Parts: sequence; structure tokens; C-alpha cells
Amino acid sequence: MAAFLMRCLFSMFAEDVKLIPPDSFTNLPKDMAKTPENAAPMLQELWEKMNVGEFSTAIRHKVLRFNGGLFADSTALPLDSQQIALLICAENKDWKTVEPAIFGTLAHFGGILVRRLAHDAPSYSRVGASGKPGAVRSAALKRIK
Repeated sequence: MAAFLMRCLFSMFAEDVKLIPPDSFTNLPKDMAKTPENAAPMLQELWEKMNVGEFSTAIRHKVLRFNGGLFADSTALPLDSQQIALLICAENKDWKTVEPAIFGTLAHFGGILVRRLAHDAPSYSRVGASGKPGAVRSAALKRIK
């Protein structure tokens, strides 16, 4: 989930600083709203192309290659209409003032957290998790705060 959100945020940032064509990512969620079942394949195709620097059929433009590993795993999560609406709302913000280094910082600390939780998997109770869906994530967020 975290990597998916980071790819979304970086895509918004990339558009606002003109690393991808204007309105290309902005228009993508609007297109996805018409057919939510196509959201994941469209995002995944775009991110695959951002990883290698090729023409993206999702935004109908050639994109630059973005190295650094953010798009090495281009997996996109399925989105419903409500989630697409939230993505559209987020896209309407001005992302160009975001410090690009934050993406690396988030990836670094997110990776540490995931590795730690995976290492502690047999003892979720040590992080305050009850074993219910979402409990590990909830407990981890409490520990971060």
C-alpha cells in the first residue's frame, strides 16, 4: 500500500514539475472513474513505462525514465469509484513544492518498517497487534507516532 501511494504522489509531483506532460496524470483518474476496473492496469502500465522510459498508452505520451527504483515494482492496487474520487481530489493539489528527497526518505523508512514487521511476524503481539486484519498496520502506526 505504501509503495502504491508513493508512486501516486510522485506521479502527481512529476506532472506538476513538468517531468511528465501537463494534465497527463490529472486526466488519468478521470478516465479511470468511467471504468474503475481498468484503474489498476492503467496505472501499472504508466509506471512500467516510467521505469524504462517509453511510450505510455495510459497517458498517450512518451515518458522519461525515472531511475531510483520507485517504479521497479509497478504493481497497482485495484481502486473503486470512491478511491478514484480521492485520487482526483489529491491530484488537484499543487505538488511542485514537495521536496523530492521525501520520496527516498519515505521509501527508506517504509522499507525498514516492513522488514521489521516481517521479521517479527511470529510475535505480532510484541507490536501490540491482535492478529485481526489491519492490526499490524495500526500497531506500527502507533509506534511511529
